[in-house]
Amino acid sequence: MKIKKLIAVAAAGVIAASVGGFVACGDKTPEKPETPTEAKIVYQFGGHYTDDTLKSMGFDYYILLNLFDDGKVKGSGYNQLAMDSSPYASNKAFSEKWYTGSWKDAKNDEDMDYIDLKVRYDSQAINNQTGQQLVGDFTYELYAAGDGSIKFTIDVPFASGRKQEITGGKTVKYKTLDEFIQGNLYTWTAPESVAVFVSEAPNGVANLYCKDNGDALFYTGTKDPAKNEYKYINADTWKWQNSNGKLTFKKDGDVVGTADIENNRASFSFTKNLMGYETEYSFACADTSKLVGGAQEEEDRPIATFAGAGGATLKVFADGTAKLSAYGGMIKPEFTWEFKSGEIIFTDKENAEKKYTATVTGNAATVTYSDSLGGNPINIELSCDDIKGVLAISPIATFTGAGGATLEFYSDNTAKASFFNGAMKIDFTWTLSDGAVTLTDAVNTEKTYTSVAADSAVTLTIKDGYASDTFTLDLSLLG
Repeated sequence: MKIKKLIAVAAAGVIAASVGGFVACGDKTPEKPETPTEAKIVYQFGGHYTDDTLKSMGFDYYILLNLFDDGKVKGSGYNQLAMDSSPYASNKAFSEKWYTGSWKDAKNDEDMDYIDLKVRYDSQAINNQTGQQLVGDFTYELYAAGDGSIKFTIDVPFASGRKQEITGGKTVKYKTLDEFIQGNLYTWTAPESVAVFVSEAPNGVANLYCKDNGDALFYTGTKDPAKNEYKYINADTWKWQNSNGKLTFKKDGDVVGTADIENNRASFSFTKNLMGYETEYSFACADTSKLVGGAQEEEDRPIATFAGAGGATLKVFADGTAKLSAYGGMIKPEFTWEFKSGEIIFTDKENAEKKYTATVTGNAATVTYSDSLGGNPINIELSCDDIKGVLAISPIATFTGAGGATLEFYSDNTAKASFFNGAMKIDFTWTLSDGAVTLTDAVNTEKTYTSVAADSAVTLTIKDGYASDTFTLDLSLLG
C-alpha cells in the first residue's frame, strides 16, 4: 500500500511538472482582473436656478453637471428650500439623475479646441412638476475663456424646461454628491426684533418677527429631517400696531389678525390660503412689553381695488403705482399706471414691455392679467365697480402749450396748469358751454380764461404774472 501511494504521488508530481512546463512554453498565466477604477471628474459646472415665483412655492434649485474622464456626463439638482441636509442617497430634495450624456475634446475648422458636449434629460427629470414628459437632446460647442472658465445655458427640468446659465471649468469644487449638497445648504439668521410670535406644530410652523419700525416679518418653517430642526424663510411682510393694548396686524392695508395684550402676552390665529390649500397658524408671544406704537397709518390708501377669482386683488394707489396679489401671494408684481384715452394702462415695473389695459365703463373697469406660473400660462380677470378715485386724479385730457407748459383736465371738472417744468402750478375749475371752455382760478375766482375758436382751431391762453402760454384744445376729449 505504501509503494502504491508513493507511485501515485510521484505520478501527480510528473503531471504537474508537465503542465507547468507547457504553460511556461506558451502564454503567461492570465492575471486577476483589476478592480474597476472610478471615473474622475475632468470638468465641473454649476448654477443656481431661482426666481420669486419658485421661492414662494418652496423651490430654489442648485445645478451640478460633471464631465468624467470616461467620456460620460452626469448632472444633478438640489432644492435648497426643502431644508434637507441628509446624505444624497436618502435626500428627498436631491435628484441625482437630472442629466446624462457624453463629451469629447474636439477642434473646429480653425483648429480651435472646444468641448463637444451632448446632454439629455435623465430618468429623474423626464417627468417634471407639471406632469409633462420632457424630451430632447442638447448639443453644445464649449469654448474656454482666457482664464479657462466656460459658460453656457442649459435647459432646466422644471416646469416645462426653463433655461439657466451655468459656469465652470477644470476646477472641481465638489468631489462628491454629498459635498455638493453640504455646500449648498440653506442657512438663515433670525432677524432682529422686539417681539416674536411663534406658531408650532401640529399647526403651521412659523415665526412672526416684530421689528421696532412696525414691520412684522412672517417666516415659515420647514424641518430638516437629518437634524430634526426647523429652518425658516421669509414668506411675507406685515405691519403691526399697538393701540391701547390691542395689536393689529395688516398686510397691504388689510387686517390679517388682531390680539389683546394681557400681562404682556398675546395670541391670535391666521389662516393662509395657497391655491385652495389652507394652513392655520396659531401665533403666541410670551413678551410684548416692547411692542409700543408700531407702524404709522398708511397715507397711501388704495384709491381703487380690483378683485378676481381665488382672492386675487389689484390695488391702485394715488401715487401712480399698483400692486397685484394672486395665488395666495405667489404672484405679486408691481406696476405703474396712467389713465389715457379712457383706459387705465398698467405697466409692469420690472418689464416695461408687459402692459395691461383696463377697459373703463362709467365708474367701473375690468382688466386681465396674463403671465405664467410654474411654466403654465395663467389669466386672471379682475374687476372694480368703483374707480371714481382713479378718475378724480387722472386727467381726461392733457394739452401742451407752445412754450412747453401743460394743462390737464379732470373728470371732476378741475384742471391743473404747470409752468416752468413744474416750478409754478395753478389750479382751476372748468366748464364747457357753447363750444367754449372756461377756466376759473381755484384761489381767485375773479380770474377766468375762456377758449376762442379761429381757423378751425380752439385755443386758450393763460396769463398770470410770469406764467403765460397758449394751448390748442381738442374739445371732443372733454365730452
